[in-house]
Amino acid sequence: MADYGIKVSEDGYDAKTAGDINLILKTDFTLLKVKQSGTISVSAGSAEITHSLGYAPQFLVFGKLDSGGFDPNAILPSITYYQGFDIYGINAAVDTTKLYISVDPNFDTAFYFIFYEAA
Repeated sequence: MADYGIKVSEDGYDAKTAGDINLILKTDFTLLKVKQSGTISVSAGSAEITHSLGYAPQFLVFGKLDSGGFDPNAILPSITYYQGFDIYGINAAVDTTKLYISVDPNFDTAFYFIFYEAA
């Protein structure tokens, strides 16, 4: 049977012979789809978002810094940041039913995306 589909390789690689690591797109790859997304207020606290997928899905969480001396348009991914001797952080974790987000006082808004795998 013939091999059908689309492959797009990185610059400098032949899509016909490149390994998966050097492909940007391949129709055999599992696609992630957004199950749910949103914006929540999390000023110096935490939030829980229920997804009820029955497994720990992939997710993205970004935090928006408050305007207290920071660029009010800065949106930062969910890791801990160090500026001088101060620590600024937004942390996220997921389990089989919920996404958990916690922040320090320098963040006021969190944006989240919860993905599910589609064949």
